[in-house]
Amino acid sequence: MSSRREVWRNAVAWMTGVGAALALAGWVLAPMLGRGMLQVRFFDIGQGDAILVTTPAGGHIVVDGGPDGSLLHKLGPVLPLWDRTIELVVLTHPHADHLVGLVELARRYRIKQVLASEDSAATPEYRALEAELARQHIPLLIARGGAVQQLEPRLELRVLYPPAGNPASANPNDASVVLQLVYADAEVLLTGDLEAAAQNALPAAWLASDLLKVAHHGSSDALNLEILGKIKPAVAVISVGENSYGHPSRRVLRALERIPALVLTTQEDGDITATTRGYAWRVHSAHSGILTP
Repeated sequence: MSSRREVWRNAVAWMTGVGAALALAGWVLAPMLGRGMLQVRFFDIGQGDAILVTTPAGGHIVVDGGPDGSLLHKLGPVLPLWDRTIELVVLTHPHADHLVGLVELARRYRIKQVLASEDSAATPEYRALEAELARQHIPLLIARGGAVQQLEPRLELRVLYPPAGNPASANPNDASVVLQLVYADAEVLLTGDLEAAAQNALPAAWLASDLLKVAHHGSSDALNLEILGKIKPAVAVISVGENSYGHPSRRVLRALERIPALVLTTQEDGDITATTRGYAWRVHSAHSGILTP
């Protein structure tokens, strides 16, 4: 096996502490996909989150699975028939609109490992996922803020939240796993449903990001204006569908536009795909075509 394809080495656990290395199982990458581009797809799956990251060397990371089986229908056209491996699945928190699609994903695809918050409520949906992971002996790892992994040349994965020792919260949103992917000079920040007050605990040194997945479907509690000023996104994506909650909030939309950021929603723009070679992001909307931030 060539060193070019052995991008993530064998390891045993996710480590804690700022600057600590993340330890993930190795993956075998698809050389045909090694085009030097990082791609992030925000799927239009209704009121929920489902994100597919494809790394420059062809590895796949799924962040959340949406509220139903829509994720499988989205993955079918974009993943090759011969590539049924997901190197990493991240469950940001155990609400059904982020979790349900992961159960069937685990049954249909080969998942190397799952990363989740320690504060995961014992909902029926979460128990179903736990049971499927146990049946297949898929490692379930606990996310620790401050951990970092060099995935590939120039590509780094950082866990910003929850911090180690984070007290259990009555609100699962505030235990959301927050990730940042950094590819050379391009960053994407994925915030789960972390609400505004809890965002104060995010490490300031890791906030600046060109591409932001807005927390909690753009709800009124999704933005901490001080933190947003440190992120300074050029593109802000809101994953949202038909809902009775008033998502996305007009206040949130106005705050993002004042940055100014190009604001896209999956409800209006369909699947949103952002691609970078390590500098500027190229953004494509299923409904609007190529967009320039």
